[in-house]
Amino acid sequence: MFEVAKPLKEFSDSKELLNALMCCIIAHCQAMEIPILHRDISSGNILLVWNPELKKWEGMLTDWEIATDFTEKCHYRGRPMTGLGTSAFAAGRWLSPGRGSPEREAEDDLEGLLHVLVYLAVTHIPSNLKNVGAFIQRYFNEDGYSAMKNGSYRLRCIEEGKILISEKRSGTELQFALPSGAAGRSTRRPRYTHPLNNVIQQLFEWLRARYEALPWTSAYRYYGPPEGSDSETFTAERILELLGDAVQDPQWPTGDKCEDRRPKDFHNTPIERTDIRMVLPDDVPIPRPKKHERPEVKLPAAKRRRRA
Repeated sequence: MFEVAKPLKEFSDSKELLNALMCCIIAHCQAMEIPILHRDISSGNILLVWNPELKKWEGMLTDWEIATDFTEKCHYRGRPMTGLGTSAFAAGRWLSPGRGSPEREAEDDLEGLLHVLVYLAVTHIPSNLKNVGAFIQRYFNEDGYSAMKNGSYRLRCIEEGKILISEKRSGTELQFALPSGAAGRSTRRPRYTHPLNNVIQQLFEWLRARYEALPWTSAYRYYGPPEGSDSETFTAERILELLGDAVQDPQWPTGDKCEDRRPKDFHNTPIERTDIRMVLPDDVPIPRPKKHERPEVKLPAAKRRRRA
């Protein structure tokens, strides 16, 4: 019997998305008992699989090609196995070398799942974010191997424990809106009180606490397999409990998914100007669509003769 699966981006609502990420965290914990670390967390490496017994879609963590067996001490030819995997969802400390263990840790994969949640929430759930294209470029695509001349926006969000999207609007943070009709919400004026805001805020606070406890890489004298978290805040157990409470919440809104908010050509519009790189996403000017050129209309013969 074959399993029926679909991409994670086809989730029906935020509750199903959180449940899928819970399944991936459980699978990640079970793999760590072997011990094996996935090392390539991304939205494309997670599928939704239909569970006929529970009659619902669950998450499946796939693509274990570069997973590391910790019994070999994460070494290859005498050097530690680091590897960013998919850089768009890599841990912030790998974008700014010098923080934490020289080897990849289990918490780095858990952080990758948080970035997956942010990515899918921003692109498919209504929010106060206006320039979605700039946010994706700054948070996910700008922080490549050689694009960090002026610092990392993603790392700034981690260190501040919140996602700031605008300084012009008095330090506006990213907030998601309730779906139309939920909790008496008017269809004209959105209410940015979605419970998903509390979940993401709590995760970023825990992640900030972990980064505050991370020693500099120079403090590690010997390379060895990760021995757990550098702090007791950003752990799989706490994240599972947080997401579990959200999934079991009977007041959690349903039908909150919207159409893809990404601009159609955002892949072809990289942010190249240095001054724009330093600006928060919603402070970046949104490019206006070009006016359609008026098609040339061929005049009748009589009018052409009069004009001549």
